[in-house]
Amino acid sequence: MLRAAMRAVVVAACFLSASHFHTSTAAAQGNSALELAWSAPPECPARQVVEALVHAQLSAVEAPTPGQVVASVRVQRNESLFEAELSVANGAYSNQRTLSSTQCDRLAEAVALVISLAFGEADTQAVPPPPVQTPRAAAHPVPARVPDTSAPGATHGARPTLIGAVHTGVVFGSLPHAGMSLDAEVGVGFGRLEVRIGVDVALPVTEYVSGSTEFGGQFDRLAFASRVLVNLVDRSTKVAPYLGVQLGRIQGHGVGISNPETVQASWNALVAGAHISFPLHAWLHAEADARVELPAARYQFEIQGLGAIYTPSAVACALSVGLSARWP
Repeated sequence: MLRAAMRAVVVAACFLSASHFHTSTAAAQGNSALELAWSAPPECPARQVVEALVHAQLSAVEAPTPGQVVASVRVQRNESLFEAELSVANGAYSNQRTLSSTQCDRLAEAVALVISLAFGEADTQAVPPPPVQTPRAAAHPVPARVPDTSAPGATHGARPTLIGAVHTGVVFGSLPHAGMSLDAEVGVGFGRLEVRIGVDVALPVTEYVSGSTEFGGQFDRLAFASRVLVNLVDRSTKVAPYLGVQLGRIQGHGVGISNPETVQASWNALVAGAHISFPLHAWLHAEADARVELPAARYQFEIQGLGAIYTPSAVACALSVGLSARWP
């Protein structure tokens, strides 16, 4: 009889202990409140996903996490790197960090981890830290912490970006008629600044002596070009004015005459324009350019005995579209 009674007491005690543990955990989760302001590019997780990650972190910890945490997160994309500016507060506790990752979903997991650590921090401002408690096994693995770029020695994605681009377009004024152009260039980017060099080819067009449809010349242009672009917006889509130079030649070849000659004249011009690009992929961008070209000198092409054929315009211009590849 006594043994049966003692067994009943032990069972009741275990039941009350388990009930108390369950009630404490539920109360801890119920007292935890999160006010999250989340701003991120469309390819990043939504605010609700980040909140769910925070609650998943809290549910994996046995210790109570009372308090109300206010967090503000702003995520921006810088080339292939996502950067998050994080501000989090819990009572007297506050913290600001900058986190970065090449994958926005991994960045969101790291942000959620930092926010979840802020729960319970308010009490640590006034009392010594409690003994370390062993966390229960979580249903999902705890995400790896993304390096804190606010720490000394951490990078901020300021590595140079290597660029290769090809374009096709239309030129006006440097040749007798509007003509097709092709160009290829390579460059390097430093933050908002890009420096590019390349080769620009305007394909041949034909012009005849005034009043004739037989005698004339065929003209093309070849130039080495360089330009410096300054991006005006801190987003993946770039809008950049630029200045540059072209150093090359215009070539004319006689058409419809006996013993035709090939004549070359220099083409050296100051270039000013506007550039826009937007990402198609992490490393592939679509681009468009509009520019004006101001030649330093203009040479007249003529056929001996027939007269002048063509003189380049004082102001030329060009429009082009193309693709660029960027690494990293």
